[in-house]
Amino acid sequence: MEVRERDFFQFPDTSVEIESLLTEADGFVQDEQYARALDIYMEILERDPENKKAKQRVEELKQFLKLIGKDSEVVVARLENFLEGLRRRRDEFFGSP
Repeated sequence: MEVRERDFFQFPDTSVEIESLLTEADGFVQDEQYARALDIYMEILERDPENKKAKQRVEELKQFLKLIGKDSEVVVARLENFLEGLRRRRDEFFGSP
């Protein structure tokens, strides 16, 4: 199996890019721009559905919004639907755990 140089170096760039997106999203949380942070976390999970940091941040944000009373039902439902969609995609791709 031939490994092309381009493929080999693609993964570190992706990892660095994801870390950069996590930092950006965390900054939006600090600035109380929760919707923007959520959009970035969702983008990360679309690229890497198994990214534990992004999954954790989505759950933390969901819980935080509930705590501070800004958990409009729409935001919470959107998060739950997105996470369920990720689980389904994972199960379809890898088979049920």
